[in-house]
Amino acid sequence: MAKKTVLKALVTSALSLLLSSSMLVGATFAWFTDLAESKSNIIQTGTLQIGMYWSEGDLDVPAETSTSWADASKTAIFDNKNWAPGYFEAKHIKIANEGSLDFKWQMRILANGVVSKLAEAIDVYYFEDAQKITSANLVENKKLGTLSQVLNNTYENAISAKVKGTVSVEEKFDMVTLAFKMQDDAGNQYQNLSIGTDFSVQILATQYGNDYDTNAEFGAQETPSAMVSALNETEIAKENTGLQWNLDAGYQFEPTETLSQAEQSKYRYYHVDFVVSADKNIEAGTVALAGYYSAWCDLINDGNWVGIPVDMDVDAGTEIRLLGDVVYVNYEEICRHGNDGTGFQCGLVDLNDSNAGTTVTVKLCMFEVENADSPDGSHNIEVAESEPITIGTFTYTFGE
Repeated sequence: MAKKTVLKALVTSALSLLLSSSMLVGATFAWFTDLAESKSNIIQTGTLQIGMYWSEGDLDVPAETSTSWADASKTAIFDNKNWAPGYFEAKHIKIANEGSLDFKWQMRILANGVVSKLAEAIDVYYFEDAQKITSANLVENKKLGTLSQVLNNTYENAISAKVKGTVSVEEKFDMVTLAFKMQDDAGNQYQNLSIGTDFSVQILATQYGNDYDTNAEFGAQETPSAMVSALNETEIAKENTGLQWNLDAGYQFEPTETLSQAEQSKYRYYHVDFVVSADKNIEAGTVALAGYYSAWCDLINDGNWVGIPVDMDVDAGTEIRLLGDVVYVNYEEICRHGNDGTGFQCGLVDLNDSNAGTTVTVKLCMFEVENADSPDGSHNIEVAESEPITIGTFTYTFGE
């Protein structure tokens, strides 16, 4: 009990102020849905049969049956490690109808881990009619935003709202072109960086064409995610306001779905919690955790971070939930309060420099509940021994 009690104190009293118990739940229909995802790269399919293929975008668009199309489930669409200012990559993407139902589709690009500041220097361009791309084609009215903005799926730059289409059984396929370009004026601060992780290109599809499925939603099979980015030294110093010590590292989690999307999601009332673990034993009083969430820190802590030392031993590999079974926050609530440009911020500090080489993992996870349609998330019972769904994660090694 002591282990859980101390860690829960970081967030329990504050988050309890935010919980509400009344929400409206409307009747819904069931639609066939499907998901194609390029995640270094895989395709997941349901009843609808869809395929995703790609070819080089600086060449002419291949014919439908050309062998130039690569299967996105077997090879990454974008994979180059020698980017420089002005460099661009373009890819033709074919969305194929390989089943017996017409469908509508939309694209999402999701990060699978921490995103570095390099994403701020990469611009993303979209061509609804697939075409051979040269640098002259990369003009402002074809730009979706920076890769950082696209990964964050903000409303103004939401790729899912702009990169979409329909494919009937008779049409067989749709083709578009995506291009990434490193900004011409990207300076030396972007040398020797990677995005920080790989990312997924998803094609979400749902049946389309009949009166019944005119309003079919994409969200039902979409796995939620959060964009995770590392705070730089300046941001960490700025955000240390109110803490007794300087953070060694800080990270931001920001949900990539809007509140309206969360309200349509089957994960709407799933519980959400942070799960912390380390690969080596941590002695009591040697590590402190910190957090900032504007929805409650602004109210109860004068806009400052909340931080507390871990005052008990933690064994290697032990996963500890910060909220546990005392306070419940659901997925809808984190999308309601977490899409403010700040999201959830987390920090770590080695209090006496005794944990060099120890890697700490922090995951933002969802936990299934028995009554996923109930608006009262504080009373839902979690499904026993169900596997948590990770929304976002970061790892940090002390002494780096």
